[in-house]
Amino acid sequence: MKTELTELFSQREKFLEVIYEYNSIENNKICALNGDWGSGKTFFVNKMIEKNNAESCLNIINFDAWKHQGNRDINSIFLEGLYDELKNKYYADVSFYEFLVKNRKKAFEKSCEILLKAIPMGEVLRSSIDAGKELTDDFKNSCTFEILNNEIINKFIEEKEFYEILIKMMFPETEVATSTVENPEKYLIIIDELDRCEPKFAIEIIKKVIYMNREIETIGKNVNFLICVNKIEFAHQLKHYYGSEYNTEQYFDKIFDYEFELPDGYSNLEYLNLLLNNIGSITEENLIFFGGKRITDLFNELNYRKLKSLAERLKSNENFKNATIDSRINRLYFNMETLRLADYEGYLSIKKTVLRLRAVKNITFVSHSFGTSTRSTGSITLNSFEDIHELIQDIKKIAVYISFKFKDHIDVDTQVDNETQQKEVSSLKDISNVDIITLIKTYDFSN
Repeated sequence: MKTELTELFSQREKFLEVIYEYNSIENNKICALNGDWGSGKTFFVNKMIEKNNAESCLNIINFDAWKHQGNRDINSIFLEGLYDELKNKYYADVSFYEFLVKNRKKAFEKSCEILLKAIPMGEVLRSSIDAGKELTDDFKNSCTFEILNNEIINKFIEEKEFYEILIKMMFPETEVATSTVENPEKYLIIIDELDRCEPKFAIEIIKKVIYMNREIETIGKNVNFLICVNKIEFAHQLKHYYGSEYNTEQYFDKIFDYEFELPDGYSNLEYLNLLLNNIGSITEENLIFFGGKRITDLFNELNYRKLKSLAERLKSNENFKNATIDSRINRLYFNMETLRLADYEGYLSIKKTVLRLRAVKNITFVSHSFGTSTRSTGSITLNSFEDIHELIQDIKKIAVYISFKFKDHIDVDTQVDNETQQKEVSSLKDISNVDIITLIKTYDFSN
């Protein structure tokens, strides 16, 4: 997997040089890295960090907004998230809470006081433990402390104090930092997965970035911010938050000093084939052969994240390991997995239709051949002609995703009394093929 992803990234190496050089030269800028969901923004960020580890021009902090959005207290999660990134480099074994004690002792002691009042035996603890360091040492590792302190600490860290603590954390004085590492000349703080967050949280993070940049620039320090975002989705968030008439382009112009567009990598088919290198490759002709234009269009809508999921599903399927890629059962599996990833509502609709047809006792489906491109035969038996009209509608629904017209011969066995009924039988034959019959009769939706 690592090799295939590295090959994918090779399409974007020049862009990496451009964005890395920009952040090495420019100071106190807020930039956007724009790309669709699943287009590889996070992987690109990891490559940038990997490059920086080799060259050490920047001090990069990567903050995953999606990971932290469950915590309402933005001050505390920002401080703790940044501290976790800096801890090994500057603070050795000093915990985040110990850092807060030293730099925001009043708030810390106040939170401990509140916690002691909230827990059983708090009166005993207060009578036996003096405030300050001794209280900290005896109490800081308790379960109650771990659960509640983050929220309480946040309530006592006002905005101005938040930025003071942040600056102390990022630009430590010699006596504060326990590491001998030279203080950084420049930071690049990356905010990833922002467009996946709740609108209110995402917008508050952006506000925090603006004020952070302003405060750090005021003291003559250098920091850049790179916000990874899907602008289209984030624009929807802004309109949801501020109203449908909100001018999102004006918002982006005010916030971002520069917007980088993540270049395209491989095509969807090229990328999937990289991931399927041990079980053969799929061609454009295969896509049409598998399911026609609709499946091809859905496949091309998949992002890299979903393509990776598709590849993992295909590679774990025993039929893909043991049969040719274009065998009937494999192309059915490919079609249904593509549909599931690209249009889950459509997938559930087909599943519901197929399961209902299996439960109908008056209709029998039989496929007589499992050839790939040779002439195949199948049959549909209806005990009652009354079922044919609804069956035709169901088959049409399925045929949207399995629409390739094979040279199949489909028999329809039912009692026909007039020319009108004969036309409906002919219509059923025309829209049916052995792939559809096989799907209805044998496809396993539990996999």
